[in-house]
Amino acid sequence: MLERISIKVLVLVTVGLAAVLPAQSPNVFIPFIADVKNPAFAAFGLTGPPMRLYVSPGVLREDVPAPPSDPDAKKDFTVVLRLYESGRSYLMQPAIHGCVVQNMPANEVAKASGLRTLKEFLPQASDWTPSATVKVTQLGKERVSGVMCRVLEVQQPSPKVSRVKVWVASGVNLPVKVEITDSKGQIRREVLIQHLAIGPISSGLLQPPKRCQFVPGWNNGVQIRPGTME
Repeated sequence: MLERISIKVLVLVTVGLAAVLPAQSPNVFIPFIADVKNPAFAAFGLTGPPMRLYVSPGVLREDVPAPPSDPDAKKDFTVVLRLYESGRSYLMQPAIHGCVVQNMPANEVAKASGLRTLKEFLPQASDWTPSATVKVTQLGKERVSGVMCRVLEVQQPSPKVSRVKVWVASGVNLPVKVEITDSKGQIRREVLIQHLAIGPISSGLLQPPKRCQFVPGWNNGVQIRPGTME
């Protein structure tokens, strides 16, 4: 049940995405589906299945799996659906047919208005955009996780990091893989996106349930009740 997946963990998951996924062009937003490493698992030293993101203008859906050590993991699988245009956020547990809905804070809705949708989750890709202090060199193209990427070398004025190499999916400007070399020559590589599908998303995946229990407040430790969704 959701008692074992606290609201704090769900917040940690979504906030962690800010360090993973940069924004697309402010003029054109291309919907995509991505399987990304679950930041909450990583924060607690756990390994587990990735979380799936459905990202479309004005909408963000996160399919959040339960920790693999959970004996009731199937029931703990949670869906978070944020509809920025209506200012509503839905927490659903399909296995128990349960759902709660809350009004999002006005400041969060404002941040995600118009083409700036999901800005708090998808910050600008300044770390690999050329500037007065950041040098970016394109090394070529390479396929990672089935996605054709531009391979970039980024040199930043940082005493701790001497070199960053990033594989960026064209069109959506998402970092699929990153390689960081620190000042001591140690190299750390990580695949950030395990699967990426670019293009339209079925509207059924981005629609809220017809019936859902309303809970006032925001991220106040609410619990999902079975049988409140249809």
